[in-house]
Amino acid sequence: MILNKSNEVFEFEGKKFKIGDEVIVNSVDADYEGLIGVITEIRDGEDKETDNETPDIYCNFFEPVIPAEIDQLEKRFSAIFQEPRKLEDINLDQVIMAPEMIDVIAELEKETAGKIVYTITDDWAAHGEHDTTVEVRSNLRSAKVCMREMIRKAVKYGGVFEHRGEECFVEDTSEMTYHAYIEGFDESTHYWVCIQEKQIR
Repeated sequence: MILNKSNEVFEFEGKKFKIGDEVIVNSVDADYEGLIGVITEIRDGEDKETDNETPDIYCNFFEPVIPAEIDQLEKRFSAIFQEPRKLEDINLDQVIMAPEMIDVIAELEKETAGKIVYTITDDWAAHGEHDTTVEVRSNLRSAKVCMREMIRKAVKYGGVFEHRGEECFVEDTSEMTYHAYIEGFDESTHYWVCIQEKQIR
C-alpha cells in the first residue's frame, strides 16, 4: 500500500498519520531528533523499502535555522559517516521514519493540557523614553497584586505622575486595567497596565 495524496490518512497502533501533516522527530531517532518536517508518503506491506516491521513514513524536513541546532546536526552526521558533514551534505528529503520516531505537531497540541495564566503588561513613556514590561502569574489574585505593585513603583518613579493634580492629567481605571496619561499627549507621556487571561500549553 502506498499513500501519497494530500490528506490521505494511515492509522497505526492508535496513532493517525496524514499526508501533509507537520511532524517533529522525537528522541527515538537520535540522528534527526528535533527536526520539523512534512509527511509526503507512507508505505506499508510489500511496498515498503525497508525491512522494518512498521510502516515507512517519508518526511521532507525543513533546514534548521538556529546555529546551535545546525552545529549539533552536523556533528551527529559527521560522527555517523566518520568524516566532516555540513548541512548541505545531509539529506533532509524523503527520509524514511518509523511511526514511533515522529510526533504529529497538531496532535501534540491537542494532547497537551491547557493551563490558564495571567499576564500583567505595563507600558510607560515620559521624557522621550519608553519601555514595556511583562510579568506572568498563575492566578488572578496574584496578578492583581502584581498590577498594583507595578502602579506603586510607577508612581514613585514619576513620569506621567509628575502631572497628577493638573487638569491635563487623566486616569481611566477598571479591575483589570489602569491608564494614566496627559490629555493630547498620550503617546509621549503615559502609564498603562493591563491584566490579560491567556491559555498556554
